[in-house]
Amino acid sequence: MPDADANNDDIEATMEGSDGTHGSPVDAIHPAPAGFTDAQLLADPILRYFHFAHLPPSLQVTSIKFYELACYIIDTLPRNAERSVALRKLLEAKDAAVRANVT
Repeated sequence: MPDADANNDDIEATMEGSDGTHGSPVDAIHPAPAGFTDAQLLADPILRYFHFAHLPPSLQVTSIKFYELACYIIDTLPRNAERSVALRKLLEAKDAAVRANVT
């Protein structure tokens, strides 16, 4: 039977970032936009999905507008359940708008 502690050590070593912090597999797949601070990302993890640098320039034009609106929302609205809903709905709209531009 495999040693559970050894498996946990392997998983933690895999998740450890280059700076010695523990990240997650999501960090590699969805790198957070540089415009958000670590504190903002910790408070609202959904912000990492507003990244756009990986997209072709023709899709970045659409996606960046949603990133800018997400910035506005976190800068002007108090952190509460409704702000979380606003960010989630904004992300859904961004995904649909980007897909609409894929040809």
